[in-house]
Amino acid sequence: TAAKPLAGGGASRRSGKGRGGNGGRGISSSSSSRRGIPTLVSLTRANNISIMASRLPGGPEEIARAVANGNHDGMLSLDRLSVLIQAAPTDDELEMLACYGGDPNALTPPERFLLELSRVPRLHAKLRSMAFVLQFPETCQELSEALEAISSACIEVRRSEELKAVLTVALAAGNTLNAGTARGDAAGFTLDSLHKLSDVRS
Repeated sequence: TAAKPLAGGGASRRSGKGRGGNGGRGISSSSSSRRGIPTLVSLTRANNISIMASRLPGGPEEIARAVANGNHDGMLSLDRLSVLIQAAPTDDELEMLACYGGDPNALTPPERFLLELSRVPRLHAKLRSMAFVLQFPETCQELSEALEAISSACIEVRRSEELKAVLTVALAAGNTLNAGTARGDAAGFTLDSLHKLSDVRS
């Protein structure tokens, strides 16, 4: 299934004093944002967010609201959550955005996207939890099928007369080869011992 996954995006680490920052007085945007050039994140990161955000329904506010209320209305599918987990602000970006004190409208669309998501409490934990909830039925189904396969195999092993015959011959061969030693006259053997049968020569 998808989702491999599932925490924040792969942006490079930045602090509150990163690009466009002004220390403890809060980060404010510059004229670069008004020209469409991001000031809070790199251009590569902004382009990646734009591509991922285009695959999501609604605007940044709607998406942030859906995450905040636990995807109650089912707006975010598992595939969309996988995209959102990649696009979500990293811990460093969350710290940087918390210091932003400028006009959100002065930011580029990718930066506004990150800003809206950064306002969701426990963002990464909520995204992972929602993805887990959506994956749970399929995961349970896969585990159930695997357990059924193991159970069926165990039943076949216990019922197989052919396997019993093979194991009986193997035990007899081992006792014959080990006759007169401490290993002779054994009442049984471990399954790992079966690997040694390939080394036996007539």
